[in-house]
Amino acid sequence: MELPKSTVFGRIIPKERFYKNAAERDLFTKQVERIRWANKIAPDTLNIGKGATVAEIEVIEVAQNIDIIDKRILPLIAKAIPYHIVFTLVCGERTQYAVSYSDKIYVSETAPKLLGNDTDSVWENFVRQVAGIDEADTRPLAEIIAKDEQRAKLEREIAALANKIQREKQLNRQLELNAELKKLKGELENVK
Repeated sequence: MELPKSTVFGRIIPKERFYKNAAERDLFTKQVERIRWANKIAPDTLNIGKGATVAEIEVIEVAQNIDIIDKRILPLIAKAIPYHIVFTLVCGERTQYAVSYSDKIYVSETAPKLLGNDTDSVWENFVRQVAGIDEADTRPLAEIIAKDEQRAKLEREIAALANKIQREKQLNRQLELNAELKKLKGELENVK
């Protein structure tokens, strides 16, 4: 990420701070080489205003020992740090960026750009960029994410119902399930 020098923090954070049991310790030891607090984006480090909900944004660099880290690691780190976090995931020459929003982790290969005039708008723009939300979509972020989660849930239900229909032997039951499938597909079209 291209951030101003005034935001550089550059402190190593001990991995021990993030795990509470032996299983989590093994996870961190095997998969994470180093955790570094790289940058702090706040009104005192950058010429932006303080937002109503976001006080500051931390950029945490996670140097990985393996290509793809376990999906439990980032939430453990996010839980231990009481701020909004943009993760920079580094493994060799490859860098990915991740954010946690509504208990879901979004990952992107493209570095998010610093856009906005206060911490709220900067955070929202980071989430939009990493989550791959179209810039032209002006709806509130919470609404977009909720619709996306609803769409994903309906797609899972449709796939499960389609499998159930294929396994069903009774014609009457297949017809009932097909009617239910048609209804779910209609709901999915409304969500899109």
